[in-house]
Formats: sequence, C-alpha cells, structure tokens
Amino acid sequence: MATFESSDQEQVYSQGQSLSSGQMPTAFTCFPDLPIELRLRIWTWACFHPRDVHVGVKTVRTITPWTNPSPIGLVDYRYYFSRTSCPLILRTTRESRSEALKRYQLDFGIHTSIERLTCSIPPRIYVNWEADRICIDDDFALYGAEALRDLLLDRKVRSLALTVRDKKTPLLLPPLLRAEHLQDIFLVWDTRRFCPDGDYRSVRNRESYRGNGWEAIRTLLISKWPSMELPSSDFFWHQGDTSGGLQYTEEGSNVTLMLNWPNDRKLPLRQLMPRPE
Repeated sequence: MATFESSDQEQVYSQGQSLSSGQMPTAFTCFPDLPIELRLRIWTWACFHPRDVHVGVKTVRTITPWTNPSPIGLVDYRYYFSRTSCPLILRTTRESRSEALKRYQLDFGIHTSIERLTCSIPPRIYVNWEADRICIDDDFALYGAEALRDLLLDRKVRSLALTVRDKKTPLLLPPLLRAEHLQDIFLVWDTRRFCPDGDYRSVRNRESYRGNGWEAIRTLLISKWPSMELPSSDFFWHQGDTSGGLQYTEEGSNVTLMLNWPNDRKLPLRQLMPRPE
C-alpha cells in the first residue's frame, strides 16, 4: 500500500494552495507523457473540427501560341486559391502531421489540355471532405462553375456555402441538391463574411425544418444577414432558359427562397430567417 511522506503532503498542500489562490496553469505540459494511443485519438478528433474553407478562382489570361497561324487558346486558364490558412494540426508536431495527413488532402488542382498545349497547376488547398465546409467566393468566374460542380460531386462534398446573388449559384444548386452525400447548404448574401475566418454556426436548429419538404440532413439554410438591405421582391437570379433560377418573396418579416426549375415549375426551398431590424 502506498503511503505519503510528510514532504509529499506538504508538496500537495502547497500546490493546492497555489491553485486555489487563482494561479491556474496556462498550458497542459503532460501531453507528451500520455499513451500514444490516446495522443493519436486526440489528433484524429482535432482533424474533424469543422473549418470554413474559402475557395476562389483567378484567371490569368488566354494562352495563344503565336507560332500557330490559327491560334488555339486555353480560355479556361485559371487556378484555385484560398484565403483560409493551412490547418494548424499539420504544423504542430511530426506526430500530429502524420496523423492529419490521413484525413486532409491537397485538392483543387488544375489540369487542362488543348491539342499540344497543356496547363497543369498542382493542388494547394488542404481539405478534409468529411468535416470541412467549402465556401465558394462570389467572385468565382461563371465559366468555371461546371468544373467546380463536377469536382464537388466527385469529392462528395458534405457542406457548402454559396451566395444567393451569384449568377453561378443556379448552375451549382440543382445537381448538388440531388446528391445523397450533401448534408447542408448555407446561402449567404456576402462571402466576405467567411474570407477567411467567418463563422457559419449561428444557424437555426435544423430540427425545426422537419416536415417542410426536405429531409433534416438536406436542409438549405441562411446563417447570417449582413447589414445591407435586401433587394426588391421581384429580384430574380437566373442563368439561361434550362438551368432555372433563384427567386425570393417577402411575406411580412419573412423571406421565402424559391428555386425555379424549367417549365415554370417552382420548388420552395426554405423559409428563411426574418430580415433584421
């Protein structure tokens, strides 16, 4: 049976007295002494802390070989960028980085080929597709919407943030809403709120949307309202005759968002949050 010597008792008493006097420790220094199984479990848990990953696109310019009598051009010469910093767990220790690389992957690379001309840009954005929310910049080029849509479907994106005033949003929404892997879509008015450290967690309880035409895991939400005024009630988002569009109507202090499918068939998506005072 273990017993305390008098010196041990004095040490415990002095430590307890110092803690009770308000001098709390500022760092957990015993983490390296934990069993490796517990440390790896903590690193894995940290990998699934959801992040808002900003994704934008920059267009360089059209590439045309000047030696070709009839120039061929890479009109889609563009590359993805992000204002979201690299996950800190990748920079903490070798152990944390090794575990994090099992969850995070570099993505959003570009590889385009036209005849003999090839443009290849390696992926540079770390994403955990099982946890992170992809926040699409509203400056995203419209002609790149199809490639982005295909990438999101291929990666089985679970959470997405888009802007309602963006012309490419109607191009992205219909196929994504039909995807079984998509859990939620956040519609916002201004992407600057998540460039880079916005917070999209102040949303209404998704359970309140049950029975409104969408499953609970397929809800479409608006998380924050900016201080700007809403557009007029007849404001209409639309792109072409076959891709549908977005429209909202006001009823008192509430706003309803509609997705206009072809043949004038309107599908109500969700009753949104009241306009702020």
